[in-house]
Amino acid sequence: MALKAKVQIKIDLPVLKSDFFKLKEALEEIASTNPTLAQELAGLAKIEDGLDELTLEAEKKELAKPLNKLGRFLEKIGENDSRLNKILEGTKKGMYLARKLGRTYNKFAQWLALPQVPDIFPGKDMIPQTVTGENQVIISQPGQMHLETLSDSLEKITANIPSGVGSYEEIREKNCYYVDKSGYLRDIEKAGMYLFFIRPRRFGKTLFISMMETYYDVDKKEQFEFYFTGTAIFENPTPERNSYLILKLDFSGIESSVEQVEKSFLNHVKNRGRIFISKYKNLLNIDEKETIAEIKNQENPSDILSLLLTLCEIASRKIYIIIDEYDNFANTILSTAGEKDYEALTHGEGFFKTFFAAIKKGTSGSGIPIGRLFMTGVSPITLDDVTSGFNIGENISIDRAFNEMLGFRQQEVIDLIEYYRRAGIIRHETAYLFDIMNDWYNHYRFCKESGPTVFNPTLVMYFLKEYRKNYKIPDDLVDRNVRTDYEKLRHLILIDKMGAKKPNGNFSKLQAVIENAFVTTKLQKSFSLKKLTQPENFYTLLFYFGLLTIDGVDKNEQSRLTIPNETVKRLYYEYIKDVYTEMEIFTLDLDDYYRMMADMAYKGKWKPMFDYISKRMEAGLGLRDLIDREKMAQVFLVAYLGLSNLYFTHSEKELGKGYADIVLEPFMAKYEGIKYSYLIEIKYMKPFKNKEKEKEKLEKLKADAGKQLDKYSMDEKFAKSIGKTVLIKLILVFSGHRLVYIDAVGKG
Repeated sequence: MALKAKVQIKIDLPVLKSDFFKLKEALEEIASTNPTLAQELAGLAKIEDGLDELTLEAEKKELAKPLNKLGRFLEKIGENDSRLNKILEGTKKGMYLARKLGRTYNKFAQWLALPQVPDIFPGKDMIPQTVTGENQVIISQPGQMHLETLSDSLEKITANIPSGVGSYEEIREKNCYYVDKSGYLRDIEKAGMYLFFIRPRRFGKTLFISMMETYYDVDKKEQFEFYFTGTAIFENPTPERNSYLILKLDFSGIESSVEQVEKSFLNHVKNRGRIFISKYKNLLNIDEKETIAEIKNQENPSDILSLLLTLCEIASRKIYIIIDEYDNFANTILSTAGEKDYEALTHGEGFFKTFFAAIKKGTSGSGIPIGRLFMTGVSPITLDDVTSGFNIGENISIDRAFNEMLGFRQQEVIDLIEYYRRAGIIRHETAYLFDIMNDWYNHYRFCKESGPTVFNPTLVMYFLKEYRKNYKIPDDLVDRNVRTDYEKLRHLILIDKMGAKKPNGNFSKLQAVIENAFVTTKLQKSFSLKKLTQPENFYTLLFYFGLLTIDGVDKNEQSRLTIPNETVKRLYYEYIKDVYTEMEIFTLDLDDYYRMMADMAYKGKWKPMFDYISKRMEAGLGLRDLIDREKMAQVFLVAYLGLSNLYFTHSEKELGKGYADIVLEPFMAKYEGIKYSYLIEIKYMKPFKNKEKEKEKLEKLKADAGKQLDKYSMDEKFAKSIGKTVLIKLILVFSGHRLVYIDAVGKG
C-alpha cells in the first residue's frame, strides 16, 4: 500500500500510539478467553515501551527502532496463514484496528525509509458497529443510529457542527457530531450518591447532564438503544440505567433582577413539577389534574419539592435530581446588585436557602426518596453560603477520575478537525488548525495529579462553525458569548465607593498573575463569599472560573496555577484595561491603537505607539500611585500591548536561561504578512534630584538591559517561533509613571 503523505509529528505520532494501544487492548481481550494466544503477544510490551519513550520532539533516528519492531509485528498480522490473522479476522473491531494502525504506520515507514506493510485485511467490511473511543464520531439521524469511523474515505453523511446545542437527544436525532463522554457515567455512580461538579462557563456541562437525563430516565427505557448505540456505555450499561424518575432543574433561566428572582424561581419549580407529574403520573399512581392543581396553589418552591418527594416515597420510587447552573442567578445578583442583595438571597430563611434545606432533608433518613443528586455550577461559593458550610453533596470537581469528563482531549480535537477536513469542509492542514486551537483553547487541567489537559469544547465548536462560513480562520477567535460571561466577573476586582469605582484588594492579586505568569496556592474545595478576600480563596475562584489552571503541585501540596491559553490571557488584559477606564485613570482611542499596532507589525514603526502610550500615561494622574516599580510598569504594558490579536504577548517568557519582560511573538498562522517581532526589556528607577547620578543610573540600566536582550535573542526555540520576521529589541526605562527612555538596540 503506497501512501504519499507528509508526516506531521504533532498529529501523526499521537495517532500512531493511540492506534497501537487500541489494537493491543483488543488483542489482550481476545487472549483473556484464548490463553494459547498469549505467546503470540509476547512482543507487544517491548513495542509499547518503545512507543512510550517517543516524544513530539523525537528525531528520525529515535523513531526508527521502535517503528521497525512495530512493522514486523504488523507483517505477522498481515500474513494470511498466521494465527494472529485468523483470530483477528473473526472480529470486525480487530480487523478495523489492525488496518488503521497499518495505514498510520506506513506514513511513518515511507518517511523513515522503513519497509511498508501490505494493506491488512484488504476488501473486508471495515465499519465496526460498536467500536467507541477517541477516533470515532457518533453520527445520528432520525430513525437510524450508526457509527462512521474517521479512517474511511469521505463520509457519506457529514455531521452538523453542534455549536451551542445543549440537548443530547437533539444531537443524536439531528445528525450532529458528538464526542462520547458516556463512559464517565460509570465513574459517577462509583463516586457517590450526591455529587457536586464545578466547571467554567460554556464548558459542556449542560450537554453532559442532558445525556445523563436520557440515560437514567425510566421513561426513556425503550429508547435506550436508539440514543446510545455506538457509545461506550451501550456495550456495558450499569444496573441503574433507565431506573429513575428525573427531576431536572435549570437555574440559568431564572430572572436575576432582585425584584423578580423569587417569583421566577417559584415559576420554574412549578413548571418542572408539572412536567414531572405529567410524565410519571402512572408510576406514581396519582391523579394528574388534582396534583398539578395542588402544585399551582403552592407559594413556596421548597413545598413543591417536598410534595414531589413525598409522592415518590409513597410509590416507592427513587428520584434523581439534576440541577444545572445551580449558582447562575445568584452570581448575577452578586455582580449586578452587590453583596447586600446576594447575602439576603443566600442567608436567613429565604426561598433559596429553604429549597436546599428541603433537598438535604430528602437525602437523609430511612426510605429516602432521593436516590441520586447531581449539581453543576461554576463556583462553590453559593453552595457554601446557602448551606452554611454543611455540604449537601461531595465535590468531585478536582478528582483525577473526572479531569477529562468535560472538554476535549488532544486526540478528540485532532479527530474532529480531520473528520471535517476529509468531508471537504476544512481546507487547511489539520496540524495548522490544531496549532491555533491549541494556543487559544487548550491547557485546562482540573486535577492536582499529573494528567492530560483538555480544550474548551464550546470554543472548539465555535471555531469550526465560524470557519465553515467562509473557509478561513475566524476574525474573532473568542466567542462573544464567552467574553460576555467573563465580563460579569469584574465585580470581583472593582468596588463602588461613594459613587466612584475603585479596585479592591483582589485587583493586586490579578496583577500578580500577569506579573509572574503563575501563582502558588492551596486549592480550596469550598468557602463563603466573606472569605473571598483571602488569597487562596480568590485564586481558587479564578481556577474554578477557568481563568487559572493547574500546572503542577509542589512538595507542600501547593498548586502552581497558570493562565491556560491565549483566550484567557486576553480576558485578563481586558480586565486591566476596563478597570483603568472605569477608574478614569487611563483610556485609549482604540482606533488609533489598532492602527499603530498594525504599523508595528507590518512596518516596524514602534515609536508612535510608545510615544502615544507615554503621553497618555503622563496625563493619567491616577497612574502615579499604581506604577511604582518595574513589575507594575510591565503589567501595565503587557495588558495594553496584549489587546491586539496580531501578536502573542508573553510576560516573563523563559528565553536563553533567563526571563524576558515582554515578548511580542507574531501570530503568523493567522496573519502571514507580519514582518516584525519584538523583545522588550523594562527597567525602573526612582526619580533622582541629582541629574548626574540619574544619568549614571540610566546608563547602567541601559547596558544591563542590552546584555539581557542579546542573550534572550539567541534562544533557538524563540528564533523558530518568530520565523523570518525582523526582531526589534527595545529598552524602556521608567521613572515613576513616566517613560524616560526608549530605544532599539539592534535588529535581528
